Amino acid sequence: MPEQFLFQMKAQEAIEAIAQRVVELIRTAQPEEGQQENSSEVPISTAEACAVLRISRPTMSSWKSKGLVPFHRKGRRVYFFKSELLASLESSKQTIGGRVR
Repeated sequence: MPEQFLFQMKAQEAIEAIAQRVVELIRTAQPEEGQQENSSEVPISTAEACAVLRISRPTMSSWKSKGLVPFHRKGRRVYFFKSELLASLESSKQTIGGRVR
């Protein structure tokens, strides 16, 4: 039935109807404000992550292999998010030797 409706419209009316529907779909597909802030964070390199945590590259490598810092990999490239690094640093401050302060 909707197919017949489109064929009965003029070409310009059909284009406008499709454009309006596309705009509606785009608006509903956009993330909420809180989600948008996290997804817009820019990934940082290993050197930048080391500078944030004030550690050397070998220490960062050791911490990655031990699972102490969160990291992401795309192909051979490793990157970090500053907010995740800071959160892991805060959580590690609270635990010493497996015990919570």
